Amino acid sequence: MTLLIVDDEFYLVQGTKNSVDWASLGIDTVLCAYSAEQALRIYEENTVDILLADVEMPRQSGLDLIRSVISGGYDSVNILLTGHANFNYAKEAIQLKVFDYLLKPTEPAQLQLVISRAAEELTKRRREIRSARRIRMEHFWQDLYSGELAPDVDSISQYLTANDLDESIADDKFYYSYLFVRTSGSLQPEAGPAVQSAVRELISSGSTVAAVDRHGYMLSTPASENSDRAALRARANDLVEALGAQYPENQFILYTFTEAPLTAAPYAYELLSQYSLRILTSSNKVISILDPQVDRNLNDDDAGKELPLDKWKEWLAQGRTEDILLDIRHILHRQEGIYSSRYLVAIFYGLLDTVFDVFSERNISPVETLSQMSHNADFSRAASSPESLLRWSSLLLEEASRHMKKEDGAGTVLEQVRNYISEHLADLDLDRNSIAAAVHISPDYLSYVFHKEAGTVLSSYITNERIAAAKKLLLNTELASQDIAEKVGFSNGTYFHKQFKKVTGMTPSAYRKK
Repeated sequence: MTLLIVDDEFYLVQGTKNSVDWASLGIDTVLCAYSAEQALRIYEENTVDILLADVEMPRQSGLDLIRSVISGGYDSVNILLTGHANFNYAKEAIQLKVFDYLLKPTEPAQLQLVISRAAEELTKRRREIRSARRIRMEHFWQDLYSGELAPDVDSISQYLTANDLDESIADDKFYYSYLFVRTSGSLQPEAGPAVQSAVRELISSGSTVAAVDRHGYMLSTPASENSDRAALRARANDLVEALGAQYPENQFILYTFTEAPLTAAPYAYELLSQYSLRILTSSNKVISILDPQVDRNLNDDDAGKELPLDKWKEWLAQGRTEDILLDIRHILHRQEGIYSSRYLVAIFYGLLDTVFDVFSERNISPVETLSQMSHNADFSRAASSPESLLRWSSLLLEEASRHMKKEDGAGTVLEQVRNYISEHLADLDLDRNSIAAAVHISPDYLSYVFHKEAGTVLSSYITNERIAAAKKLLLNTELASQDIAEKVGFSNGTYFHKQFKKVTGMTPSAYRKK
């Protein structure tokens, strides 16, 4: 903790600094300043936790200093010292929410007591700030998982900015997990917040837990925080083990997924919640949907070991999906009409494993394919019969092939988008919906592909293209600013003027003159 002492009297500052055992109060750094101006420079270069300032100083008073500290957004606990019991000073101090107001000379014991209370206030205040920010972050994830917040970069960035959250996470990747809580009657509804609080205490500081439905919670961990999957798996095992010990009459199953962009959060939740309905276990367990051979409890059933997964992966990479389907038909035919349910499940997971591996080699997220699958097929009944398995396999391979072709054509899509924007700059309704309709993809996928391939947000690109077109018209025509604004797609001259100055640093008329 850092304390800053400010007074224009050198010996008083030094005397105060040497009169108290600061370390016993948790203060490891004591800084000194002899004017308000010098104090503000210290604020700019250091984190000041507690300010102890004299009221009466030349040029700027201690009250002026505190006003500057507050307007600068610093959150120190502020204490004033004065040699006179002036009512006006005290009144202003109250208005500025000064923590305490002491008369000089101050006894060391009294000063130590006030500083001790200030340290407690600082701890309480910052704990409340962290708690409020954590709640806002959990609400953000809940809105994203539920679909109330559109899963595109523009909407996410606007939400984060409006709620004073870290906007940089819009470009991050996260590990997603779904914690399914199976109750046995002892965990009453009102105990839900207690479980969430317990999870919050057990996960890492950078992770977030959000209640998403009556069965469980979604956990998100920044991919940059821990890229070691073995360590991540160990922490997941520790989590379910600790929860099981704390609530022994209930079961906790953590379904984990690969890393994916923030925009994929609702699809990750949909996918994981689907898995929670069809992959069950009798104990507290971590189930990775990317490692079905390990997490599936098949005991000594070796049905899946003879499946030609390497051959399927090679065929899928070559686009030979019909060959994979024929091979599955042949495998099923060898059973002569007698089917083990575990054998069908082995084929089900073997095919999923095939898609995951090929996508991983091409650095493609499987979220979109499996999200589409969840809308078009019943996962829970996919392995209920040979016919259902074949129908599901055909649909999975069709979606996987379509998505691979789409990823391969992302550059072509980007070129189409740029050309369309260039040709329709003057359209007032030029936005991601109209562009997406023109190039025949979904608006969400358009935002994702454009940001990934172009390295910028779609709305910013459109604005910059309009400003570039406006520059040419300003230099090569005598058109008025209002006319130019209309020609490049701005709804009114005032908004055009504002955006032009924001991008170029000068007004349209100043740009034309220069």
